[in-house]
Amino acid sequence: MINEHFLIEATERYLKGEMNAEERSRFEQDRKVNPELDQYVVGHDLFQKNLDHYSRVRRFKQQLHETHHHLIESGELQPLNLGKVVKMQLFWKKYKKTISIAASIAGIIAISINAITYIISPNGNAKKSTGIGEHSKCN
Repeated sequence: MINEHFLIEATERYLKGEMNAEERSRFEQDRKVNPELDQYVVGHDLFQKNLDHYSRVRRFKQQLHETHHHLIESGELQPLNLGKVVKMQLFWKKYKKTISIAASIAGIIAISINAITYIISPNGNAKKSTGIGEHSKCN
C-alpha cells in the first residue's frame, strides 16, 4: 500500500492542479486502475470542499458579529431588550418539541409507576384473595 502521507500529498497536489502533465497523467491512470484510490480522491475532494464552505460560513458569521458589535458601539444600532414574555415565547418556539417529548415520557412513567404500585400493593380485597376471612371461620 502507498504511504498514507504520500497519498494525501499527491491527492492534494492533484486536486489543486499543482502536478506537471506527466505526474497528472500517471495519477489519473492509477485512479482508473485502482477504484480505492479513485474513491479516496473523490472523498478527499468532497471533504476539502465542505471544509472550505464551513470556513467561509464561520468567517461570514464572525464578520457579521463584529459589524453588529461595531454598530451598537457607534450608536447607529440600539441593542434589542426583550421582555420576559418575549424571551419565554422564543424559548418555547425553540424547545417546544423537546419539552413535549419530555412531558410525554414523564406522563408515561408516572402512569406506569402508578399501575405497578396498584398491582403489587396490598389492598382492601387482599383478605378475600388469600382465603382469610369468612371462609376460614368454623361454624
